[in-house]
Amino acid sequence: MRKGSDLKLTIYHNERIVIENYTQLLDLNEELIRVDFYTIVGKFLKLTQMDSYMIEVLGSIHQVLIEG
Repeated sequence: MRKGSDLKLTIYHNERIVIENYTQLLDLNEELIRVDFYTIVGKFLKLTQMDSYMIEVLGSIHQVLIEG
């Protein structure tokens, strides 16, 4: 089974996102973060925790796009 197939994204109050079981961090800047097939759009986005299993993002989250 591919690791990304168990990808889990949890949103807390449009200020915090936790992504679990990710494969790749593809893009990172203050207004856009791409992880596997999720694109998080917002302002003042920053990674506060990251390890081989999970990523925590804080900031003002406007949209979460899912790419097919």
